[in-house]
Amino acid sequence: MQYKSFINGDSSLPTGRNFGLDLFRVLAEFSVLLAHFMMWVAYAYEIEGMQFLLVIGAIGLEFFFVMSGFLIGGMLLDITNKGVSVSRWAEFTIRRMLRVLPPYLVWLLVLWVFYPPEHQFSIFSFLTFTQNLAWASVGGQWFDVSWSLSVEFWFYIGFGSLSLLAFRCAGKAGFMSVLTLFIIIPLIARLAFHDTGGWDSSIRKVVVFQLDAIAYGVLLAYALRRYTYIFELRNYLALAGVVIISCAVGWWWVSERQFDVELAFNKIFILNIILLGLCLVFPWILYVRCERTRIVRVITWLSDTSYAVYLVHLTVAGWCVWLLKAQQPVLFLLLAIGGSLALGGLSWYFIEKPILSRRHKIGFTRPTRPVLQPDQQT
Repeated sequence: MQYKSFINGDSSLPTGRNFGLDLFRVLAEFSVLLAHFMMWVAYAYEIEGMQFLLVIGAIGLEFFFVMSGFLIGGMLLDITNKGVSVSRWAEFTIRRMLRVLPPYLVWLLVLWVFYPPEHQFSIFSFLTFTQNLAWASVGGQWFDVSWSLSVEFWFYIGFGSLSLLAFRCAGKAGFMSVLTLFIIIPLIARLAFHDTGGWDSSIRKVVVFQLDAIAYGVLLAYALRRYTYIFELRNYLALAGVVIISCAVGWWWVSERQFDVELAFNKIFILNIILLGLCLVFPWILYVRCERTRIVRVITWLSDTSYAVYLVHLTVAGWCVWLLKAQQPVLFLLLAIGGSLALGGLSWYFIEKPILSRRHKIGFTRPTRPVLQPDQQT
């Protein structure tokens, strides 16, 4: 099968569930969980030097952003191939909201009822995803993981609307112009911003400074459709990507010796270098396969529940902190991970899965994954 391109006005790459994406989504999920949980252990026992573990979690989150951009980029490119219309824009937007909002709102309600923030006005900010729009989160450490959901939300709304409108007005040149702006403007914003707080809270976790992370994924989706020979170079590109990521992490460690960076170059570019490396590895990831049915089922389940697990894991860790006081760090890690997976599974089966399975009944089709399956080539 030949791969059709956005440039030629053809449809998307072959669709279907991709094991490689599921596997690396799970790996990214556990990198975030272990980074956060190990930091709890480090703080409890005053272990020096453990803060750098957060770099691994940050790389995991950047992978989530790239993958999200890749998937929604494919959806938007499909819309441009079929013809942009208000109904297709609405379908894309509501589909994204149905995926993101229900578990988010449920957990926000749980936290608000049982663990209310110090300032009640911040609830409105979390409801409107403005808690960290252009500033450090108004809720501080309360529901801290929601910062990345705000980045996703505003990219879906902003880029989804503007890119389709631009395509309707100026064709693919308009689409690519908007994509270029979403890559360049956050970079310029970081260059111009003089933060008074730490890099992690004042830059990394602020929407306007992170939109380019998802834009990289959209650019990747476009490039893989336009230049299909990239797949033939996937092994070399993956090697280059690993080298780039390793060098970036090594430089981060040597130059900073901590997670919250201080050098101007690192504040502006360190995540972009890692994003470049992740994009280079991505074509290889699409070829990762597994023939063992049980392993595939486990990875699929972990992948399906990863969003909810991410939402709840810090709260679950707070429930288990008594084990650290009781000098039981291993039990803390086991219970925190197990509890997060259990709540994530409940969320998947009782909130997310029913909604996703019924979307087609209210006029919205199931999303297709614009991913590569190696055995579909001829």
